[in-house]
Amino acid sequence: MKKILILAVSAFMLLTGTDVFAQFSVSGSYSKGTDSYDLTSVTLGASYNFHSVNGIGFAPGLYYSCSMDSQKEQSVNLPMMFNYGREFVKGIGGFAYAGPTLSVDTYQKNLDIKSFNASVGGGIGLVFAEHYAINAGYDFGLIDRSKDDGTLHSNKFNFGFTYIF
Repeated sequence: MKKILILAVSAFMLLTGTDVFAQFSVSGSYSKGTDSYDLTSVTLGASYNFHSVNGIGFAPGLYYSCSMDSQKEQSVNLPMMFNYGREFVKGIGGFAYAGPTLSVDTYQKNLDIKSFNASVGGGIGLVFAEHYAINAGYDFGLIDRSKDDGTLHSNKFNFGFTYIF
């Protein structure tokens, strides 16, 4: 995994052909499922965003997610988001992001689903006061997590808050 991350960051820096700087951030989000896999969850974690001077970035992260429903699920998530951002006025900017997320359940209660998941998602956000961001996005589950004949994908809306160091 470490080699893949180093390769992705190196390729990103070569493709952008500009100076790159990195920012560490911590985030929290609220997610609501939109299909038969209708879990409400809270996610906490951190990411390391590699920005280039032309607004393009790559942000791998590590997050922990816990459902708040009677069907309990806890998971570790590894998002690998590409992003683009611009400052509108001093101290206020916007960004868009998209990319895959890999997830592995660490705990399940009252659920009969596969423990691995992959999704692709995207969203938009607003940065203010140079250290705070809010975002909204949608994730599309790519893997059928059902263990029986049904179909079960984890599609969800998410809303989050981030502190940028």
